[in-house]
Amino acid sequence: MSTTGNFKLKMNTNPTTGEETKSYDLGARLISIGANSLTNSNDKNYKIVRIEFEHPTKGNIEATAQLFEKSEDYGLTVGEVYLTNMSTDGEKTYFRMSHLVAGAGLADADLFDSIDEVVGTVVSVEA
Repeated sequence: MSTTGNFKLKMNTNPTTGEETKSYDLGARLISIGANSLTNSNDKNYKIVRIEFEHPTKGNIEATAQLFEKSEDYGLTVGEVYLTNMSTDGEKTYFRMSHLVAGAGLADADLFDSIDEVVGTVVSVEA
């Protein structure tokens, strides 16, 4: 079973203003999906969902998130852990849940580099 949390920092650049902001990707457990469909300022339909995740300093957190219609179309399972993005505008924190099942996160480059130490010399290279 996937775990919640596992925060990964993402740096973002606003294409209009050039302002650099940060957000985090994390795994969040889907608790429930709201019945009502809403529309944002970009005319994208979404639903409000309840999520929970393990915060590194605040423990277990329950919050609401947006689930866009295109993600919902893939079919989500209550209780499963999905990739979720967390951002802030300086006043509030926002969550957007995707349809992608969250894993344990990506391994760092050190894992890849350490293969050379174990394998040694490359015997053949496939094109």
